[in-house]
Amino acid sequence: MDVHFGIRHLALRVAHVDRAATFYEQGLGMRRFTSQDRGHMAVMTSPGARDILTLSEPEVPTEIEGIPIGRPGEMGGVDHLGFEVQDHLAVKQVADRCIAAGGTFVGAVEMVPGFPSVFLRDRDGYLLQLYGLAPHLRAMFG
Repeated sequence: MDVHFGIRHLALRVAHVDRAATFYEQGLGMRRFTSQDRGHMAVMTSPGARDILTLSEPEVPTEIEGIPIGRPGEMGGVDHLGFEVQDHLAVKQVADRCIAAGGTFVGAVEMVPGFPSVFLRDRDGYLLQLYGLAPHLRAMFG
């Protein structure tokens, strides 16, 4: 029996919420769902998806008192954040949009044929992986 619907939420600490939100809007086509904490937090979502990306400046408290707040751009134990794009042919186009929005290219790799990836850093320094799946690989993931 399935007990969850997958990973749907990510919360990042950012230096400037408007700058970070603009990057995700222009680069990945996300939209602002709401702002909170006097504009120091933006809640983003992807059209047609049920994901949530929360961008919070350092002065916004955590939901649970006593949880330490990381600094913007620190990955802690996280290697990178992956974003699946429309298909394997769209990876470069989305990467170019992210770079135009202020991202920094890190590298590109095709892990297996039909699974191209581009790695870049967002404006706060988080390492992002943009990837697309060819139809034969998409079928494997259901």
